[in-house]
Amino acid sequence: MKPVISLVAVMFALILLAPFAFAECPAGESSYYVPAVVGSDGGLVKISVKLFSGVGDTYLTTQPHTGVSTQISTEDAIAVAFSKSNSDVSECDVLVKIEGKGVADYVDGPSAGAAVAVTTYSALTGKPLRDDATITGAIDPGGNIQSVGGLYEKSKAVARYGLKYFVTPMNRLAERLLLAPVEKAYNVTIVEVANINEAIDFLVEGKEIQKKGFQAMKKPMPNVSNYSSSSILLGIEPFKKVSDDVITIERTMVENMGNNTQETEEMKEFFTNEIDRQKFILDNGYLFTAANEAFLSYIDVVTVSSAENLNPEQRFQSAKSCASSIKEVPKSSANFEWLVGADLREGWVIQRLQKIDVSKASLIEEKYFVFNQIMYADAWCFVSKELSGVAVSMDAESQNSSAINESLWKSLAESKIKQAEGMNITFEDWAEHVDNSKALYERGKYGAAIYDAVFAMEMNLADMDIANKEDTLIPLAEQMNLENRTSIWGKIYHTQGAFLMQEGGEGGKRSAYRIFKYAKALDSATEEMKALTFPLVESVEQPVSESNKDGVGIVDSLLKNKKLFLLIGAIVLLGIAAVVYLLGKNKTGKNKKAIFNRV
Repeated sequence: MKPVISLVAVMFALILLAPFAFAECPAGESSYYVPAVVGSDGGLVKISVKLFSGVGDTYLTTQPHTGVSTQISTEDAIAVAFSKSNSDVSECDVLVKIEGKGVADYVDGPSAGAAVAVTTYSALTGKPLRDDATITGAIDPGGNIQSVGGLYEKSKAVARYGLKYFVTPMNRLAERLLLAPVEKAYNVTIVEVANINEAIDFLVEGKEIQKKGFQAMKKPMPNVSNYSSSSILLGIEPFKKVSDDVITIERTMVENMGNNTQETEEMKEFFTNEIDRQKFILDNGYLFTAANEAFLSYIDVVTVSSAENLNPEQRFQSAKSCASSIKEVPKSSANFEWLVGADLREGWVIQRLQKIDVSKASLIEEKYFVFNQIMYADAWCFVSKELSGVAVSMDAESQNSSAINESLWKSLAESKIKQAEGMNITFEDWAEHVDNSKALYERGKYGAAIYDAVFAMEMNLADMDIANKEDTLIPLAEQMNLENRTSIWGKIYHTQGAFLMQEGGEGGKRSAYRIFKYAKALDSATEEMKALTFPLVESVEQPVSESNKDGVGIVDSLLKNKKLFLLIGAIVLLGIAAVVYLLGKNKTGKNKKAIFNRV
């Protein structure tokens, strides 16, 4: 009987230990070469993933340095991969290695997220990745693959290294136009995927992915609440007209699209859907979101319409002419925030045009790329003029507008730029705003310089917050969503954050947090500018009393005591009435002096 007893005991032990056996971390590893933007060109970096038994920690080692956003996207990618493979991340430690020495000195941004996800999945399942393809794209916690920049440069790198397939996020129409010549010239097939499932199907399982048509590109109407009655919109109503004007020129371009071919009609249908979506967003109070989507769509429409007769040089000269025709509008207390926004976009126009060398665009794919870049400058110029128009109207409508000397903001601009430089910002997108703030400063556009420096700082700080406040970030965003804003641009950007909170899922709420941080910082920066420009109380010819020797003015003291303020106010009014009555009775009296001076 003893052998039987022993066998039963062993089986019983195995049953008890089975759950733990299944929960063990698979000691797998996998690697993949993925494209990256290197300067003005593209190259490949190697991503390796190795799994160890552990407690759910992620380790990232790199030969080029990496930024915070890369670290965040890596964690998201690993979590998605474990979820898709039905594995328990808490049983594993994950080592991710990025090797790009000699290719890139620094890696930042979320564009490696999709690559890390599929490589981790390969390590977990033991299934190899196909060696004739690569992938780029950000990934959100839900497994959706999001758009990234630099597709043109990356596609050329893919072709140069002899790969057949380049897996990308769902592209905008302009991006499709940019990539189409690369496909033809270098025999590279662009494979668009919407989520991690499609990426795994193609790269791991070897399934074919059908080419996405225009219908697949259509965005649905957003499921958002009506924001049009929000107090945030008070004071920024003119921006609705700016948004509407951008939509209008987009619609005009769509209506005037060329040949009535099937492809043209499909594109018209696509853009009409985009316009309907933008109008819906605008009518529901999300002013910045509507303007931004219309802005990007307008660029696509013009690029598509110009495809048969692409002339980057002509469009470059047109954008330069537009920039030079922007009129200088005097800043006043009634319009300065709108003009700072106009100056900022004018600065972006100049910065973008300075980076473009049309003479180097000889190949058709290069011409598409350059043309697309010029179109950003062209569109920013249009928006800058729109904002200047708003400023002129605001000043004309104001009854008590006073002129502003922008040089009063010079020291503040210098301080903000030094703060931004002191952060040693390495992520290219944020660093560009630091460079632009310095260029604006040299041109005497101190307000715009302040705003752009603040943008760079807040985006960089948001990166750190997203990395270090993972558990509290979304509650923080939800709290900030309920806050009111005081500045024009703080309010405008807040509408974008409010939209992302509802429409973007967890990834959208992270983006909303960034926007909210910037909006809040714009409030603070604008208040600093106002404090330098408009003293709260002008000095009056009266002795300084004991009550205000310490810097607290009489008016401030009264305002803090509402009952006393009202009482004194009533007495003053009675006194004024008495004086007016006596002066009226005095026929020999001289012309009355103004009792109040306008501040």
